[in-house]
Amino acid sequence: KLDDFGLRKGSIKSKAAAMYAGKKGATLGEVKEAVGSVQFNVLSELEKQGHTLDKKTEKGDGPRPVTRYFLKAKK
Repeated sequence: KLDDFGLRKGSIKSKAAAMYAGKKGATLGEVKEAVGSVQFNVLSELEKQGHTLDKKTEKGDGPRPVTRYFLKAKK
């Protein structure tokens, strides 16, 4: 079975994509904490396939800002 992004349901990539596609989006750190790696490549791959990727910079816990990613499946 495949998810809305064509990834195998239950896989690490699918879990990461689901986090990025959630209402609040996700930062690389949040995904790394949840699945064990940031899965940035899945964002690049899905964007190349025509899915929409929005980014929002926000204040992080430390001195550096962090980027929150919002992934939307193509229709």
